[in-house]
Amino acid sequence: MMDSQEKALLQQSTLEDPAKKAYATKQEVLERVKEIAHSSENPNKEELDLLKTTFYKIHLAERDAQMKEYLAKGGDPEKYILLPDDTEEAFKAEMQLIKEKRAKIFLAQEEEKQDNLRKKEEIIEKIKAMTTSPEEANKSYQDFKALQQEWKEIKNIPADKANVVWKNYQLYVEQFYDMLKLNSEAREYDFKKNLEAKTKLCEAAEKLNEEEDVISA
Repeated sequence: MMDSQEKALLQQSTLEDPAKKAYATKQEVLERVKEIAHSSENPNKEELDLLKTTFYKIHLAERDAQMKEYLAKGGDPEKYILLPDDTEEAFKAEMQLIKEKRAKIFLAQEEEKQDNLRKKEEIIEKIKAMTTSPEEANKSYQDFKALQQEWKEIKNIPADKANVVWKNYQLYVEQFYDMLKLNSEAREYDFKKNLEAKTKLCEAAEKLNEEEDVISA
Protein backbone atom coordinates (compact mmCIF):
# COMPACT_ATOMS: atom_id res chain seq x y z
CA MET A 1 0.00 0.00 0.00
CA MET A 2 1.10 3.60 -0.63
CA ASP A 3 1.89 5.80 2.35
CA SER A 4 0.72 9.42 2.57
CA GLN A 5 3.93 10.78 1.05
CA GLU A 6 3.68 8.51 -2.01
CA LYS A 7 0.04 9.50 -2.49
CA ALA A 8 0.97 13.18 -2.29
CA LEU A 9 3.70 12.68 -4.90
CA LEU A 10 1.27 10.85 -7.19
CA GLN A 11 -1.29 13.64 -6.87
CA GLN A 12 1.37 16.24 -7.59
CA SER A 13 2.59 14.42 -10.71
CA THR A 14 -1.02 14.11 -11.88
CA LEU A 15 -1.58 17.84 -11.50
CA GLU A 16 1.59 18.59 -13.43
CA ASP A 17 0.90 16.06 -16.19
CA PRO A 18 -2.76 15.69 -17.29
CA ALA A 19 -1.75 12.60 -19.30
CA LYS A 20 -1.31 10.75 -15.99
CA LYS A 21 -4.58 11.82 -14.40
CA ALA A 22 -7.02 9.12 -13.23
CA TYR A 23 -10.73 9.45 -14.05
CA ALA A 24 -13.53 7.72 -12.14
CA THR A 25 -16.49 8.42 -14.44
CA LYS A 26 -17.23 8.98 -18.10
CA GLN A 27 -18.53 12.46 -17.26
CA GLU A 28 -15.14 13.42 -15.83
CA VAL A 29 -13.47 12.23 -19.04
CA LEU A 30 -16.02 14.12 -21.13
CA GLU A 31 -15.40 17.35 -19.23
CA ARG A 32 -11.66 17.14 -19.87
CA VAL A 33 -12.26 16.38 -23.56
CA LYS A 34 -14.54 19.41 -23.82
CA GLU A 35 -11.89 21.55 -22.16
CA ILE A 36 -9.31 20.46 -24.74
CA ALA A 37 -11.69 20.86 -27.68
CA HIS A 38 -12.73 24.41 -26.80
CA SER A 39 -9.46 25.84 -25.53
CA SER A 40 -6.39 27.19 -27.32
CA GLU A 41 -4.11 24.41 -26.05
CA ASN A 42 -2.46 22.05 -28.48
CA PRO A 43 -3.97 18.57 -27.89
CA ASN A 44 -1.46 16.08 -26.51
CA LYS A 45 -1.69 12.68 -28.23
CA GLU A 46 -0.63 10.77 -25.11
CA GLU A 47 -3.37 12.40 -23.08
CA LEU A 48 -5.99 11.89 -25.80
CA ASP A 49 -5.12 8.18 -25.97
CA LEU A 50 -5.53 7.95 -22.19
CA LEU A 51 -8.88 9.74 -22.28
CA LYS A 52 -10.23 7.51 -25.04
CA THR A 53 -9.00 4.31 -23.37
CA THR A 54 -10.39 5.37 -19.99
CA PHE A 55 -13.75 6.42 -21.41
CA TYR A 56 -14.37 3.14 -23.21
CA LYS A 57 -13.06 1.06 -20.33
CA ILE A 58 -15.68 2.63 -18.06
CA HIS A 59 -18.28 2.57 -20.83
CA LEU A 60 -17.86 -1.15 -21.55
CA ALA A 61 -17.88 -1.95 -17.83
CA GLU A 62 -21.20 -0.11 -17.50
CA ARG A 63 -22.65 -1.94 -20.50
CA ASP A 64 -21.51 -5.25 -19.08
CA ALA A 65 -23.10 -4.45 -15.71
CA GLN A 66 -26.36 -3.42 -17.36
CA MET A 67 -26.58 -6.67 -19.32
CA LYS A 68 -25.80 -8.76 -16.24
CA GLU A 69 -28.53 -6.94 -14.34
CA TYR A 70 -30.98 -7.58 -17.19
CA LEU A 71 -30.15 -11.28 -17.27
CA ALA A 72 -30.29 -11.56 -13.47
CA LYS A 73 -33.88 -10.32 -13.65
CA GLY A 74 -34.74 -13.10 -16.07
CA GLY A 75 -34.39 -11.16 -19.29
CA ASP A 76 -34.07 -12.95 -22.63
CA PRO A 77 -30.51 -12.56 -24.02
CA GLU A 78 -31.88 -12.64 -27.58
CA LYS A 79 -34.06 -9.63 -26.89
CA TYR A 80 -31.48 -7.52 -25.10
CA ILE A 81 -31.09 -4.10 -26.75
CA LEU A 82 -28.27 -1.65 -26.16
CA LEU A 83 -29.79 1.72 -25.33
CA PRO A 84 -28.30 4.91 -26.78
CA ASP A 85 -25.80 6.62 -24.52
CA ASP A 86 -25.89 10.42 -24.64
CA THR A 87 -22.52 10.68 -22.90
CA GLU A 88 -20.89 8.50 -25.54
CA GLU A 89 -22.41 10.56 -28.34
CA ALA A 90 -21.18 13.77 -26.71
CA PHE A 91 -17.74 12.22 -26.25
CA LYS A 92 -17.57 11.26 -29.94
CA ALA A 93 -18.64 14.77 -31.00
CA GLU A 94 -15.96 16.43 -28.87
CA MET A 95 -13.28 14.02 -30.07
CA GLN A 96 -14.22 14.87 -33.66
CA LEU A 97 -13.73 18.56 -32.85
CA ILE A 98 -10.31 17.74 -31.41
CA LYS A 99 -9.45 15.76 -34.54
CA GLU A 100 -10.32 18.75 -36.72
CA LYS A 101 -8.39 21.03 -34.37
CA ARG A 102 -5.28 18.84 -34.60
CA ALA A 103 -5.57 18.79 -38.40
CA LYS A 104 -5.63 22.62 -38.49
CA ILE A 105 -2.64 22.83 -36.17
CA PHE A 106 -0.76 20.32 -38.34
CA LEU A 107 -1.47 22.33 -41.50
CA ALA A 108 -0.38 25.55 -39.79
CA GLN A 109 2.86 23.89 -38.68
CA GLU A 110 3.52 22.60 -42.19
CA GLU A 111 2.92 26.07 -43.64
CA GLU A 112 5.32 27.52 -41.07
CA LYS A 113 7.96 24.94 -42.02
CA GLN A 114 7.62 25.88 -45.69
CA ASP A 115 7.93 29.56 -44.80
CA ASN A 116 11.02 28.82 -42.71
CA LEU A 117 12.48 26.85 -45.62
CA ARG A 118 11.99 29.83 -47.93
CA LYS A 119 13.67 32.16 -45.41
CA LYS A 120 16.68 29.86 -45.02
CA GLU A 121 17.06 29.48 -48.78
CA GLU A 122 17.03 33.29 -49.10
CA ILE A 123 19.78 33.54 -46.46
CA ILE A 124 21.87 30.99 -48.38
CA GLU A 125 21.50 33.00 -51.59
CA LYS A 126 22.54 36.21 -49.82
CA ILE A 127 25.65 34.58 -48.34
CA LYS A 128 26.42 33.04 -51.73
CA ALA A 129 26.35 36.52 -53.29
CA MET A 130 28.86 37.70 -50.67
CA THR A 131 31.38 35.10 -51.79
CA THR A 132 31.91 36.58 -55.26
CA SER A 133 35.20 38.31 -54.30
CA PRO A 134 37.42 38.96 -51.27
CA GLU A 135 36.52 42.67 -51.40
CA GLU A 136 32.80 41.88 -51.23
CA ALA A 137 33.33 39.47 -48.34
CA ASN A 138 35.20 42.08 -46.34
CA LYS A 139 32.60 44.82 -46.91
CA SER A 140 29.72 42.42 -46.08
CA TYR A 141 31.09 40.97 -42.85
CA GLN A 142 28.55 42.64 -40.51
CA ASP A 143 25.69 41.70 -42.83
CA PHE A 144 27.03 38.15 -42.87
CA LYS A 145 26.99 37.97 -39.05
CA ALA A 146 23.42 39.30 -39.02
CA LEU A 147 22.36 36.62 -41.50
CA GLN A 148 23.95 33.94 -39.31
CA GLN A 149 21.96 35.18 -36.31
CA GLU A 150 18.76 35.23 -38.38
CA TRP A 151 19.50 31.64 -39.45
CA LYS A 152 19.77 30.53 -35.82
CA GLU A 153 16.42 32.09 -34.95
CA ILE A 154 14.54 30.25 -37.71
CA LYS A 155 13.18 26.99 -36.36
CA ASN A 156 11.79 23.86 -38.05
CA ILE A 157 11.77 23.23 -41.79
CA PRO A 158 10.47 20.15 -43.69
CA ALA A 159 12.51 17.14 -42.55
CA ASP A 160 13.17 15.95 -46.11
CA LYS A 161 14.87 19.27 -46.91
CA ALA A 162 16.84 19.77 -43.69
CA ASN A 163 20.01 17.90 -44.67
CA VAL A 164 20.43 19.53 -48.10
CA VAL A 165 19.67 23.02 -46.78
CA TRP A 166 22.19 22.63 -43.95
CA LYS A 167 24.92 21.40 -46.32
CA ASN A 168 24.35 24.33 -48.69
CA TYR A 169 24.46 26.77 -45.81
CA GLN A 170 27.72 25.30 -44.51
CA LEU A 171 29.21 25.34 -48.02
CA TYR A 172 28.71 29.07 -48.55
CA VAL A 173 29.62 29.99 -44.97
CA GLU A 174 32.97 28.23 -45.51
CA GLN A 175 33.41 29.95 -48.87
CA PHE A 176 32.72 33.31 -47.23
CA TYR A 177 35.41 32.69 -44.60
CA ASP A 178 37.79 31.55 -47.35
CA MET A 179 37.18 34.88 -49.10
CA LEU A 180 37.90 36.76 -45.87
CA LYS A 181 41.14 34.84 -45.47
CA LEU A 182 42.18 35.61 -49.05
CA ASN A 183 41.37 39.28 -48.54
CA SER A 184 43.38 39.35 -45.31
CA GLU A 185 46.35 37.66 -46.98
CA ALA A 186 46.15 40.08 -49.92
CA ARG A 187 46.13 43.08 -47.60
CA GLU A 188 49.07 41.70 -45.62
CA TYR A 189 50.96 41.25 -48.91
CA ASP A 190 50.16 44.83 -49.94
CA PHE A 191 51.28 46.14 -46.55
CA LYS A 192 54.51 44.15 -46.85
CA LYS A 193 55.23 45.49 -50.37
CA ASN A 194 54.46 49.05 -49.25
CA LEU A 195 56.73 48.63 -46.26
CA GLU A 196 59.53 47.39 -48.48
CA ALA A 197 59.08 50.34 -50.84
CA LYS A 198 59.04 52.85 -47.97
CA THR A 199 62.11 51.24 -46.43
CA LYS A 200 64.02 51.64 -49.72
CA LEU A 201 62.96 55.27 -49.92
CA CYS A 202 64.18 55.87 -46.39
CA GLU A 203 67.47 54.17 -47.13
CA ALA A 204 67.86 56.27 -50.29
CA ALA A 205 67.06 59.44 -48.34
CA GLU A 206 69.66 58.57 -45.70
CA LYS A 207 72.30 58.09 -48.40
CA LEU A 208 71.54 61.58 -49.66
CA ASN A 209 72.94 62.91 -46.38
CA GLU A 210 76.31 61.48 -47.42
CA GLU A 211 76.27 63.46 -50.66
CA GLU A 212 78.59 66.48 -50.37
CA ASP A 213 77.06 68.29 -53.34
CA VAL A 214 73.76 69.69 -51.92
CA ILE A 215 72.46 70.59 -55.36
CA SER A 216 73.12 67.10 -56.62
CA ALA A 217 71.50 65.64 -53.49
